Amino acid sequence: GVLNEAVAGLKSGQVAGARVEIVGAARSEDVAGDATYDVGGDFLVEARANVGLETGGDHEEEVGGAAEVESMEPAQVSAKELQLELGLSPRRKRPAARA
Repeated sequence: GVLNEAVAGLKSGQVAGARVEIVGAARSEDVAGDATYDVGGDFLVEARANVGLETGGDHEEEVGGAAEVESMEPAQVSAKELQLELGLSPRRKRPAARA
């Protein structure tokens, strides 16, 4: 079947327990203004294929704890200018970098 909703003003919803959404095909969300997600616990996004992130202006990520990026294949970063501070994680010993 088809469900079509059109709201000219504010649309609000509240769920006191768990909420599950299952989409059997493609899903698209377009936001004309700002979008904010406030998560009180963990937030996980899992993609079984490719992921792309495109930012039209400045992009900033702030991590209050440890952060890790791991690639099983070659990786590339392109930038006009790049500042990188390297350090070893106390949790895992990493191999020495190649020159």
